[in-house]
Amino acid sequence: DWSSDVCSSDLPDQRRQLENPFSGWRKIIKRFGAVSRDVEEMNECFALCRYTAAIFHSLQVAELGAIELGGCIGVTDPKKGWGPTERKLRELVKAGHTTFPSALPVTFDFVEQMHREIESLTLAWRHKVDHAANRLVIIPNTDFTPDIAEHIIGAMRIFMLRLTEGMP
Repeated sequence: DWSSDVCSSDLPDQRRQLENPFSGWRKIIKRFGAVSRDVEEMNECFALCRYTAAIFHSLQVAELGAIELGGCIGVTDPKKGWGPTERKLRELVKAGHTTFPSALPVTFDFVEQMHREIESLTLAWRHKVDHAANRLVIIPNTDFTPDIAEHIIGAMRIFMLRLTEGMP
């Protein structure tokens, strides 16, 4: 019985998350199929009040999005991920609209918006995350409240939706 693992009195919402962990994520999963397992784990962990685990999985989703975005904007760093994509976005935005490479399959406006989005996400949560062996890890002794976890998950969902809408 799943209810023995529930951690709050809001059983209907938790039951919905456990029974339909892809709700609100289908468009993203259709575009980025590789994230489906982490989306499922993220929502199940959140429903079972394993907030740090839920955030970990949401960051895995965002990391894949950053890798995809990096490929789209010409990241050449052999270590794909958030850092190289963030650096390339910064470089493209700093160079300006007039020198934006016409061969890129995205617009300067999209790159500028994603640059701001990634900067914001980095400031909000990246200091609680580290890379170990090219894999994301949550820094030990970092506790997340349900509200913080929900906020981070929501921010990752919006980030991924923006990629879905702005990338070919």
